[in-house]
Formats: sequence, structure tokens, C-alpha cells
Amino acid sequence: MICIMKRLFFILVISALLGQGCFAVTGTVPSVESDAPAPEGFAAFRKGFGFIPGPSPFARPDSASLPNIVWKERPPAVSNEVTVLRQAPTIPGALLLQNLTTALRIPAGTLEANPSVQGLTASWKDGSGFLWSYDASTGAVAFERMSGQGPLTVPSLPDDERIVNAAQAFFSSRGIGQQGWGEPTLAFSWNSWWFNESKNGTCMTQASVAAIASIAREELPVPSGTPQLPLRSHAACVKEEFPNMQTVEFHLTKDAQDVFDRMGARITGARAFVRASDMSVIRGWFLLNQDVERSNYPAITSEDLTAQLLLGGIGGFGELPRNASVEFTKFETGLYAHQASADGIPRTFYLPAIRALGSITTENASDSFAVIVPLVREDQYTRTE
Repeated sequence: MICIMKRLFFILVISALLGQGCFAVTGTVPSVESDAPAPEGFAAFRKGFGFIPGPSPFARPDSASLPNIVWKERPPAVSNEVTVLRQAPTIPGALLLQNLTTALRIPAGTLEANPSVQGLTASWKDGSGFLWSYDASTGAVAFERMSGQGPLTVPSLPDDERIVNAAQAFFSSRGIGQQGWGEPTLAFSWNSWWFNESKNGTCMTQASVAAIASIAREELPVPSGTPQLPLRSHAACVKEEFPNMQTVEFHLTKDAQDVFDRMGARITGARAFVRASDMSVIRGWFLLNQDVERSNYPAITSEDLTAQLLLGGIGGFGELPRNASVEFTKFETGLYAHQASADGIPRTFYLPAIRALGSITTENASDSFAVIVPLVREDQYTRTE
């Protein structure tokens, strides 16, 4: 115990408001809808959670005419029932609160009867100089090394696989299980970008290197833009430079299925920032792997699925020109993370869904898209809108 106290410094904060961690974890927990709670306890085989809290995530038709639709692949058939997953609450119960207040000598009278934990955060510094934080409202743990950031840019990068392996090795060395995470990838591959630029006969100039340094200062997982490089034959080329900090992402999975947000994008379950100059992990965060319950619910029909796809799923296509053409090229199965609130506590339901990929073509451009359509029937939610 003495040894542990020498190595770890804990700060526990328990509040009646949502707790705040030391590091912000963005893009992982969407806003929640407050509604009636679903039944807790044992979940029956069918409709075991009662009505799913919140509005049904169904697209609504508007007065705009539908674009021209091209089906390169037809939508898949839908079964009569689908299995919904309900994640256990990340906010701990009253028993843990009572134990903590006892350990911290907080008077029991401050709790009164049936206290409801609204937030819990903790932060600590380990013996290797990392500051860690935990926020129960998001179920996330964040970490950051408190010294030695290294150079801003580097003249060359290790290959992508080595960078990814460095992130995996860090999590493994800390006993952080990677169950519930998909295959890790680089959020943006500077190696691939440079390979394509070099193949096109371009090079970096002093201005290009300065632009790379500016991008590196932002330390975004995916850069907001990349510099336009001139042709080698028309420029005063210099030695190339790349951002030192590389971002490795692990996508969230449940029951070996990818989890998507309302725009059809994969939700990130963990992120690590790797310093390429010495292949060390500097900071990052990860979602704790939470238990889930399962229960079957009635599904929409294949006709309903097609109708929702034509509307662009939950996120919609937005306002399209009259001459736009929407081409569906691929369909995938996965889970949609439906965020709700039961008795003021954030809850997540993972709804089976179809993700459609394709492209939207207008007179001037062609852009790719992804849309998501949950498969739970509309009358299984507490509200429809």
C-alpha cells in the first residue's frame, strides 16, 4: 500500500453535477434526449427494455422532390426481428457513492436517503509521468504525458504499420484490453499522401514546409487541409517535413459489429497520439468496455428501409440541386448508437442498422456519402416526430 501511494496520486471529485475530467474527449458522446426510462433489471427475450426512450430516429419526408436514384446494389432484405443492445449505465450507483463518502470522511447526512450520483471524476499521476483522468458521464479515460513533447515536424516517418503497432503496444503494456475496438488505423496517413504527391512529380518548397508546420501545430487527428505542392520541374525544392504527431484510431464495436453515428460515420472507441520521432505515445483516450443487455424488437419492412434510404437516412442528404443524381453502391450492416436519458442518466441503445455508401453527382462535382437507417420499427420508441 505504501508503494502504491508513492507511485500514484489520486484526486477524487464527487459532485451533484456532471463531473469534468482533466482532458476533453470530443466526438464520442452525442447530446441525449430526455424521456421515460426503460425497465431495468432482467431483460426479456422480446421487447425487454419496454419502449426505447426518446424520439424515433426516422427521416421525415419534406416537400422537396426526390433526386434521381441509381441502384448499383439493391438494399438487403430485413428480418422480422432485430436484436437491440442496451449498455449498462456508466454513472455508478449509490453504493459506490456511499463507500467513497465513508472513505473520504464526508458526513453521511449529506447523502440522505436514496442519493442519485450525477457525476464522478477522478484524476491521478502515475510513476511514468502520465496524468490520467476518468469521467463517469462519458465512460472515458484520458491520459497525457506531462513533459517532453519533441520536435514539431520530422524529415521522415516510420511506415504506418509501425506507428499503429506503437499505439497497440502502449495499450497492452498498461493492461488496457482492446475488446470492443475494431482494427486500428491512422486517422490520416501522411505516408500515403506523400506517396501520391511524389508519384505526381511534386515536391515541397519552403512555403510547403511552413504549411506543414502550421498543420502540425493544430494537432488535429485529420488535418483541415493539405498544402498544394508544385511540380518538381517548376519549383525550388527542399527536404520534406511531416508532422511529428501521428494519430491512431480504434473504431468502437459491439458484438463484433461497427458502431455508427447519425451521419453514418464510425464512432471512435480509442485514440492515441504517437510521436514519430521516438515512436512513443504522448496522449490519448479510450472508452471503457461496458456490459450490454440484449432483447429482440420488431423490425421495419424492406419497403420502409428503401423509403428511408431515399430520404438519406437519419442525417438526410441535405438540400440537393434539381438535377442531382444519387447512386447507391454498397450496403453494410452495423449498429446505430441511439443516445437517450432515463431518469436523468445518459443511456446508450445500440440499434441494428443498415449503412449505405454511394455518391451524389451534380453538374459541377461528385461527392461520396454515407447514410444510416436503424431497423427497429418506429412504434417501438416513446416518441415519434
